[in-house]
Amino acid sequence: MKCSQCGYELRDGARFCPECGAGQTSKCISCGFVLKPGAVFCGECGTKVIKNSDSTTGDIKKIAIDPSPLILPEVPVRIIEVNAIGPDSDDEFAVTMKYHIDNKSDQDWGYFETAIFLFNAAGQIIDKIEEKTYEFVGAGKSVDLTLDEFYIKSKLLNKDAHTVMTVTAYHIDSHDLGVVDIPALANNVVTITPVRFYNDLQLLNASLWRSEVENTRDVRIHLKGLIQNLSLKYVPIVLLAADVKNNSGEELISLGGENSMLPGGLSSVSSFNFTTEKRIRGATAEMMLSAFWPTAQGTTQFHGLQQYSDV
Repeated sequence: MKCSQCGYELRDGARFCPECGAGQTSKCISCGFVLKPGAVFCGECGTKVIKNSDSTTGDIKKIAIDPSPLILPEVPVRIIEVNAIGPDSDDEFAVTMKYHIDNKSDQDWGYFETAIFLFNAAGQIIDKIEEKTYEFVGAGKSVDLTLDEFYIKSKLLNKDAHTVMTVTAYHIDSHDLGVVDIPALANNVVTITPVRFYNDLQLLNASLWRSEVENTRDVRIHLKGLIQNLSLKYVPIVLLAADVKNNSGEELISLGGENSMLPGGLSSVSSFNFTTEKRIRGATAEMMLSAFWPTAQGTTQFHGLQQYSDV
């Protein structure tokens, strides 16, 4: 067995560490409750006690993960730190995480989907967190990202927590659809010219119009489109966007409708936003179609976390 404080190799049954003097009181791996000598189950939460003979080290074994079926190039990713602050009045820890990504490809990345799986020391999954991040990382560049904090009950968390992270990087292909005038009359529909981009995407139809003036004197601008995926790839996000500007070039509002697309599939997108009747006079809309293509994927693991009291 090893000292829980400094890692010094101890004789079995040692109550104190001869190296640092730390007491070797056994605690439940799930809730942290102090265990009685010889306990088989935790008296607080009922978790089975893992004895030294059941594990040759104090570390959880790495989770076995097969290569991704997407067969994408690797995203070099590593977790820098995992911190837990608390517990708060709800007996929860606020957990934050910082991680590093290297783009060693020849493509720029602009969007990331991150999935985090948190395990306790017994290898039991206790939480899953998913985050979507817009961050430009040019070819050959790197970036440090921070995961938004999430909350976990204190009994589920301890310093032997184990984290598995998978990151998928996306290259954003954007296509300029030109500029159209915002109609002067309500419900007068403007059509965006259909267009095909390489052998990947096809804008079949897109329309823009304005509503009647509402009681608040606001005008609603509508955007709708129908897009076809001509490729054999799944597209997690296809985005039809419009930046509405006045005749001085000042941006008034933005619209953006998005959806996912199966290989060869059709997908409709829609969006609306508000502005005033006065501001919209003589305005134009700059149109853009963007597709997010998965280009690389990586997985990493990290053992342990740093706990801080919020008192």
